[in-house]
Amino acid sequence: MMKKINILWIIVGLCWACDDFLSKTPPDEVTPESTKSFSELLLYEGYLAENEYVDNMTYYMDDDVENIFPQSSFLGSGYKDEHLWQKLFYTWQPLAVDQVLEDKGSTYNAGGYVPWKNYYECILGCNLILKYVDESTGTDEDKNYLKGQAYFLRAFYYFQLVNIYGWPYNDKKSDPSVNLGVPIITQPEIGELVFPRNTVAEVYKLIVEDIENAVLLLDKEQREAVKYRVTYLPAHLLASRIYLYMNNWKEALKHARYVMERKSLCDYTGVAEGDYETKYVFREGNEDIIWLFGSRRNWWGYSDASSLSDAFMASSKLYACFEEDGLTDKRKDYFFFLKDNLISVKKYNKNSINYGQGFRATEAYLNAIEALLMQYKEGDKGAGDEALELLNDFRRTRYVSRDGTVQPDVEMGTADELLDIYKLERRKELCFEGQRWFDLRRYGMPRLERVWTPDGTTQEVYVLEESDPMYVQDIPSMVTDLNPGIEPNKSLSGQRLPVSL
Repeated sequence: MMKKINILWIIVGLCWACDDFLSKTPPDEVTPESTKSFSELLLYEGYLAENEYVDNMTYYMDDDVENIFPQSSFLGSGYKDEHLWQKLFYTWQPLAVDQVLEDKGSTYNAGGYVPWKNYYECILGCNLILKYVDESTGTDEDKNYLKGQAYFLRAFYYFQLVNIYGWPYNDKKSDPSVNLGVPIITQPEIGELVFPRNTVAEVYKLIVEDIENAVLLLDKEQREAVKYRVTYLPAHLLASRIYLYMNNWKEALKHARYVMERKSLCDYTGVAEGDYETKYVFREGNEDIIWLFGSRRNWWGYSDASSLSDAFMASSKLYACFEEDGLTDKRKDYFFFLKDNLISVKKYNKNSINYGQGFRATEAYLNAIEALLMQYKEGDKGAGDEALELLNDFRRTRYVSRDGTVQPDVEMGTADELLDIYKLERRKELCFEGQRWFDLRRYGMPRLERVWTPDGTTQEVYVLEESDPMYVQDIPSMVTDLNPGIEPNKSLSGQRLPVSL
């Protein structure tokens, strides 16, 4: 019989001591003996729940979202408390999460505003599998598959955490071996409650080790793809994404090609206009999806064009990007619905909150183009030629000419000129999939402006400066208070005020 595993929840030490703050609390002790039991444990404790939202505050901070005054305000309702909490992130306020939790209490929207909590809960579940699964009864193949999933998930969660609470790995103005990331915890049992933050470089070192282990184990098993369980293709796609963020173009390209060799680029040009409403991007039948997870709640608060009470919609500037002279971008009507100047996102099934996020094979093609263009920028002409070919192949599956003529290809230009075209395609393709905020960070943290309408007529303009401290999120003070080993981020102090028009 396998020894009894004492589960000491890391989240108690890292975040809150309040049990009812936890969204899922299993028994204090478990005694899994078989790989089947461990598989159930991993599904419950290592995977995000299908209706769980984790980091939706990042969706309010990028440039793909826009404030709208709730139309129902004319009936006397105005902004809801939820809208005003979202405004804190929309206007990049320091210590926004502390304000939300102070107003509502630590049980409210914990995952959406405090991804620290949810990700570390799941990391603990992964650590449990990795430490004890080899002692279980079952085949080596099943054990390898479980460890491969756990390594993948832990890599993904640390990747998310370090890109929310740490400076970008590729920031040219600082050193990832000095910049603070998040604490690295690789054990399920915790003997003390003081965990200092590791550097960004140290966290990425673990991420790389984990994803390479995941690739090795999941490639060995080559399990049939299951949309709600990680298999080998998502592992290669995540590896490609990780290496892209590290400016390791060779490895990013290698893993992207692995996915591209096994999954064709999806084509929107054949989607009939009448099929738009039923063919959502995040749906089980979409062959472009290689892993589904989490909840569509990350997008709640954006107008769905049937509600007059929402305070946010897709950015009108983003929507305008889908217009090109002489061309129809089929994604415009596939991704959005326009009604009464309200631009709603319809990438998800609005009739279900479950599985509203995912990994798409299309990202592999985008990652490959970027890696090749960066190699072209470094002097590799052959990489530039290949990137241009891939870029044009990609655009042929998104655009149709309005007059029936052949769509003109993008012509060869400098690396920077092609990168500008590529970055726009990436922004359009991956909008509202949790990547835009991270892309802005690794593309140099540019200056952003946005407008808040407090009363339906007045406009307030808020500015996020280039390399602004709020490109890195504050660690909640409840975390730093309970764990004195965690050094807080040095955000701006006080309230961010609107600028003069």
